[in-house]
Amino acid sequence: MTERAVMIRFIRSATERVLCPSRTTVILSGLVFGCLWLGGCAEDSSKTVPRPGSQVQRGAGRAFEKLKDEEQRRVKDREAKPTFQLPRGPSVVEGEILVKFKDTLLEGKSIPERMLQLNEVAKRLSQDLRVRVLSTFAMVGLQRLICDTPEHYRSVMASLESNPDVEFAEPNYRLYAFESPVLPNDPRWTDDLWGMKKIEVMNAWVRSTGSEAVTIGVIDTGIDYQHRDLAQNMWKNPGEKVNGQDDDGNGIVDDIHGANFCNGAMSGDPLDDNGHGSHVAGTVAAVGNNHLDVVGANWKAQLMAVKFLCKDGSGTTADAIQAIQYALSMGAQILNNSWGGSGFSRALEAAIKEADRRGVLFVAAAGNETNDNDKVPSYPASYTVPNVIAVGATTQEDGLASFSNWGLKSVQIAAPGVSILSTIPGDRLDSFSGTSMATPHVTGCAGLVKARNPSLQGRELKEVVLNGADKIGSLRERITDGRRLNCGNAVPF
Repeated sequence: MTERAVMIRFIRSATERVLCPSRTTVILSGLVFGCLWLGGCAEDSSKTVPRPGSQVQRGAGRAFEKLKDEEQRRVKDREAKPTFQLPRGPSVVEGEILVKFKDTLLEGKSIPERMLQLNEVAKRLSQDLRVRVLSTFAMVGLQRLICDTPEHYRSVMASLESNPDVEFAEPNYRLYAFESPVLPNDPRWTDDLWGMKKIEVMNAWVRSTGSEAVTIGVIDTGIDYQHRDLAQNMWKNPGEKVNGQDDDGNGIVDDIHGANFCNGAMSGDPLDDNGHGSHVAGTVAAVGNNHLDVVGANWKAQLMAVKFLCKDGSGTTADAIQAIQYALSMGAQILNNSWGGSGFSRALEAAIKEADRRGVLFVAAAGNETNDNDKVPSYPASYTVPNVIAVGATTQEDGLASFSNWGLKSVQIAAPGVSILSTIPGDRLDSFSGTSMATPHVTGCAGLVKARNPSLQGRELKEVVLNGADKIGSLRERITDGRRLNCGNAVPF
């Protein structure tokens, strides 16, 4: 059997909720099997933004608009009062004093000479005033002192001020970051995006909300690049125009936002005809702070749509390799892969090794078969290439999701993956469940780390993301070191 003939499996999760016009909810249970798993998606249509249509739908639409208005009012109220209040009046470090010496004392001296001079002065001061030197800032002629009797620091300051060599002395004031957690105004943030809050992405946003310099390839069913909450963050091929020609000479015509390799195609239109890829993309980088819908881990980034999974959610190894090759050649720095299967392919492994050679991070879903991947591998997550992060799914209570694969050695981290609200085609939202939904949380966090420190490459990004994780007791027997993503810890200061 050729590599192209190897099919990759897609599994939807066992439960779908369908909202009927009568408002009765029908529970449909069972497994829907295709040729490729997209990490599983339990669709919660009650969270879908309704399209215009029936009277019931119009009523639901009006109700949603009312809820949205109320939420926006709550957001404004929250923005009007900072979450963290500074202390009343200045706060000081007890017993510490900053002393600035006069320029005439240090004039014309090199930094080493200044250090010697300041230390000599400090020696005299320590004998006269019972102080010790904690730090010397020779460049600016400062020293940080601490009093042996902290309660007398004010009288010591007064004595220092009277010294003819001292320009001034003052307390060591405490300073605070203006870091009320950075919260977006996107209306579904407050009540619906539990996964983002669980990984403490708000703390990461204090340091970075993403960057247009970071390109993230979503290798999947495509992306609805016209979605109102995704369009602004779509990657744009700088060498291509919409003119029916292959302007950049890569063999694909009009590949403005990515490419489509479904069934061996070489098309420049990666429009999502399934929904899975758009949902993944929204978790990675739905536009933030735009008063619309949801927010991704990255408020801004470049989402490259690389489609190899067809409308029915199936694809082949050969098409997956083509998709990876395209993403690498067009400059993607991080790849999200919410798909997989049980077949080991050395060809696919070689493509991932090439990504590793180029410094590209490869984030992969562990799978939804409730298997131990240490014993029954799922690929590409189970490849032991150093740039691969395999991701399991967790619940709101930090337990392993009932459907999630695990592996104490082979699944390095878990992330929220149950009832995750995100974007789907047609300017809509929906809730899906699966390791597919957990994976873009990790990918999005890696994007924030990359935005904060652009020099980090694939393996380094992996290390930073893993090292920032929380260690969860309930995951210790299933996930390496019991790790659950904490993006607030991972994004560096």
